[in-house]
Amino acid sequence: MAKVPVAKLYNHYYIDRKFERLNLFRQLKEKYGGTRVLYPGSYVHITPSFVYPEAVYVDKDPEASRFFANPANYAFVDKRKHYSEPASITFHEADYQIGINEPAQSVDLLISQYAGFVSLHCKHYLKVGGILLVNDSHGDATMASLDEDFQFIEYGNQVEGKYTLSDMYMDTYFVTKAETELTREWALKHMRGFKFRREADVYVFRRIK
Repeated sequence: MAKVPVAKLYNHYYIDRKFERLNLFRQLKEKYGGTRVLYPGSYVHITPSFVYPEAVYVDKDPEASRFFANPANYAFVDKRKHYSEPASITFHEADYQIGINEPAQSVDLLISQYAGFVSLHCKHYLKVGGILLVNDSHGDATMASLDEDFQFIEYGNQVEGKYTLSDMYMDTYFVTKAETELTREWALKHMRGFKFRREADVYVFRRIK
C-alpha cells in the first residue's frame, strides 16, 4: 500500500475547507493548559499535535490508519508545532466505544467532533479537572450537558474558520422549551443535537468528578 501523502490529504480536508480549527486549540491551550490530548473519531485531523506535545488519535477508518503510520507525519508536525519538545503521536485503529489501551485519567483534553457519544464512552480517560471540547452534531454536547460529572464552562462560534470563545450568557444555553423534557435516553435514541433555544458551534466542559 502506498504511503498517504500527508500534507495533501490534510490540506484537502482541513485547510481548503477552512476547518483546521488551529486557533481554537491554541485558545484552549492558553486558557486551560495541559499537554496530553485524546481525539476519538479524529480521521486525519492532526491539528491538535501542532499545539499539544502528546496526542492520541482513534479511528476505525483504514485511510486514517495509513495516514498515521506514515513517518512524514512527524516532519509535517515539526514544521508547524508551537512547542519545543518532540511531538508524541499515538494512533489506535479501533472503535473507541469498545475501548483503547490508554490509562484512565491520563489526558488533559478530550475532543468530541462529529464522532458520536465520545463524552459517554471516553470520559474515564479524561482527568478530573480536564477539558472536554464537544459539538452537538451527533448529540454529544447534549449528552455532556446531562452528565453530572461535567460542568459547562464556555462556548465558541466561528466565522471563516476563526473561533471566538465566550462565557457570557451561559444560562441561556442548553435551555429547552418549557413543555419539553430532555433526557439521556432521548439523546441515545436520536443521536443528534437537541433544538435548544440558543446554540453554539462548540462547547467546552470541565470534568468535575
